[in-house]
Amino acid sequence: MASRFDFFTSTISLLIILGSDAFTTSTSSTKVEETLQFTYSGAMGPDKWASLNPNFSLCATGKLQSPINIVSARAVGNKKSKPLIRNYRAVNVSLVDNKYTVAIEYPDDTGDITLDEKQYRLRQMHWHSPSEHRINGNRFAAELHMVHVSDDGKVLVVGTLFQLGRPDPVLQTIDKKLYELGSSSSVPPCTEHLIYLIIAKPRSISKQQVAALKAPLDIRCKNNARPCQPLNARHVQLYQD
Repeated sequence: MASRFDFFTSTISLLIILGSDAFTTSTSSTKVEETLQFTYSGAMGPDKWASLNPNFSLCATGKLQSPINIVSARAVGNKKSKPLIRNYRAVNVSLVDNKYTVAIEYPDDTGDITLDEKQYRLRQMHWHSPSEHRINGNRFAAELHMVHVSDDGKVLVVGTLFQLGRPDPVLQTIDKKLYELGSSSSVPPCTEHLIYLIIAKPRSISKQQVAALKAPLDIRCKNNARPCQPLNARHVQLYQD
């Protein structure tokens, strides 16, 4: 447990991607959740999610589901959006191993991001490997989701894609081109009307780091990426920060 715990402690510092004022965090507790309500393969896999629980029905019937394949040539520029405002500070966090992903839970006073004058507080971040979203049909080695929630319960997820290569270094700058999409949670109950901001330029991650992300997971969740969902009538917006 010690080596895995140490990896995630250091990874928190490596993978925070919101702004040049990136902050470090330290783990304060670890929680393990044993019971799985869904998996990514077998009898409880993505094609069965809607039948596992009446509350999961949107996984089959929803029209705003995620993830999707982002076709960059079809993204529509959004000239009305205002710059993102980031405000974060160093905090102690909780590491949660729920067997389908490893997540970091943040306290209320961690900080926030403001999009179009609406404030969203950072609540949690988690990883998927391989990536859930694709760009021009290309799937990546991993995807990080940073989940923010506003006071009225609206959810904003900032996603970063990672391709295999060198280990991700301490972050210096970020690519400020993002894809914006009205979407859903990519795990049951597949709740819709979330906002996803997917950073267009992938970062680098090593095979060893990917293996460490998968190590704690249930065997049926080692590849914890939901298949891409139909875009339907949605438009992907290209957001310039």
